[in-house]
Amino acid sequence: VDLRLLFSPPNATACQSMIDNFNKANATINAGVTLYNEGEIEAGFEKMDQAIELFPNNGELLMTRGQIMVDENRYQEACEDLTKAKAIMGNNNLDQLLLIICNTKEAEEE
Repeated sequence: VDLRLLFSPPNATACQSMIDNFNKANATINAGVTLYNEGEIEAGFEKMDQAIELFPNNGELLMTRGQIMVDENRYQEACEDLTKAKAIMGNNNLDQLLLIICNTKEAEEE
């Protein structure tokens, strides 16, 4: 079962900066994907990088950037992002993809 819950506590003044950063990271990754889809590839990756800097251990953000890295044949970076996302999210659905892209990365280095 793949279950994810986003939790934003009501009246959480002590956590408000964390919540604001989380919302900013999600808006930033979405902006990056939009730029990428509009053909502004490097600008899109810059936005995605900014989002991940805000929340480096967010599996969803890493998964998004990793999947786009695969589309761009940037296998080494995709392998890193998706391996970390799998560890964070405990998602075994990535096993076959990781086997392919991480081995493709090794082939590129030879």
